[in-house]
This record gives sequence, C-alpha cells and structure tokens, in this order.
Amino acid sequence: MRACRMLVPETFSPRRAPECLVALAGSPPVPVAAAAVSWVAGGFPFQVHVAPPWRRRGIGRALVDAVATWVAGETDRLRSWSLVPEDGAAPAFLQALGFNVERRFIGYEAQSWRIAETIASLRGWLDRKGRIPAELQVVSLPDAPQQQVVRLAATELSVMPAALAARIAAQDTSGFSRELSVVLMLAGKVCGAILISRRQEMARVEVNVVAPEYRHGWANIVLLDESIRRGMTGGISRFRFFTDEKTRDTVNLGKRTGASVTGTGLLYERRLAPS
Repeated sequence: MRACRMLVPETFSPRRAPECLVALAGSPPVPVAAAAVSWVAGGFPFQVHVAPPWRRRGIGRALVDAVATWVAGETDRLRSWSLVPEDGAAPAFLQALGFNVERRFIGYEAQSWRIAETIASLRGWLDRKGRIPAELQVVSLPDAPQQQVVRLAATELSVMPAALAARIAAQDTSGFSRELSVVLMLAGKVCGAILISRRQEMARVEVNVVAPEYRHGWANIVLLDESIRRGMTGGISRFRFFTDEKTRDTVNLGKRTGASVTGTGLLYERRLAPS
C-alpha cells in the first residue's frame, strides 16, 4: 500500500485508502505499477499508473483488464477517477482499452465583479417575481448537516463520498473554504450546495449541486450569488469553474461574463459485460 500511495497518490484521502491492485516485476519482484478502485454507486472510479521505465510493455492494459475482472458483477462500468485533460496522452491510452468519453467539461476563469453583476441581476429578477421561497435558509458549510451535503453530491454527481466527507471536514488548505462554501436548506433538508477551494485571490468552484426538483431555477442563482458576494468581501478577484458542455446555463454564464477558457477535461467510462 505504501507503493500504491506513491504511484497513485491522488486516490488516497485522510483516513481512507482505495482498493488496489499491484503489478510486480524484476528480480526480486518490486511494485512497478498500481491500479486504485473505489467501490461506489454509479460506476467504480479507477486510476492506473505505470512507473516510466516499465511503460509500453502491456502492464497498464493488464492491470485494467485485471480490475475489470475483479469488479465483475459488482458494477456495470469503470470510470476515470477524475477529469482527463483532453490534450494529454491519457485519452489515447484509455480509448485503446475500450473506454469512451461519457462527458466533456469546459473550464472557465472570470473576474469576480463580472460574475457578480450578471448573477445579481438575475437574482433581482427572481426576487421581484417572488420565485425564491421565503423559508429558504442560506448557511455556511460548517453550519450545514454535512452528511446530507455528501449524500446529495454523491447521488447527483457520482463523487466519492469518503473523499468528499474528508475534504468537508478538513480545516486546512486541503479542504473547502469554510467562508465561501454555501449550502441551501428548505424545511431542514439540504437542497443545494456549492463547495469552493481558495488559493490566495483565486476561488475554484469544485462542487455545484442542486437537488433535481430545484434545478433550472432560483437555487443555482442563489448559490452563486451568495458565494460570489462572500468571495468579493474576502478579497477574491477571480473565480474558476468547470461545467459539462451540455449545461447551457453555466456555459452561457461563461460567455456573458467574458470568461476565458482554461482547458477541457473528459470523463471516460468503460461498460462491463454482465457477469
């Protein structure tokens, strides 16, 4: 497991390790590659890494095939652990192993005041129309029922619950900003959350989730408005966010605010044959 942590460190979180397979080679045998898997609903995320001297020998393919055999009957698909940069070498490797692009995400960066102007205008219109529930509560992340936040995000976004819970609980730079992250509540239940990390004057939206019954309306606008207001008060000058290219509202927000495109990321998946 120590070798796995060195080969696939991004799959480990505080007090939580993934399931791992290891490839051994040499004499005496030593770990030269590792595959990490998380057993969660919605498809098992996996990550594989082969040490540079051992690449192009079929080890990565062997590990992925071993993972597929190992999890057979437990899930109907494998998916990439995180977004894969579109311009890197990983897409060709994954496609050669039978993975297909499931979703494509676009990264944006915009000045805070540009987003604030646009969102404030939209929220003002919602207020005038009486669209925002009077009983709505907007609370900071530390004051919200965090298990509900994890459950909502894990259900709607297929994120890994343990890793998300660890980051929510963290009180250092590895976690989410406790000042900027905002949760919406109605009748004691979480109906939306926006989780943000901060690096100096830059804020990065990492999770933006709304319960299905509140989508395409006031909930997302209120989340953005509250977090941006807090960010500007706290000295945030720029916001970064990723969105599915099919999410028109967020793509249009990027265009309306003059946001620059920071890159694209792909979510890959491989369907598994029924056992």
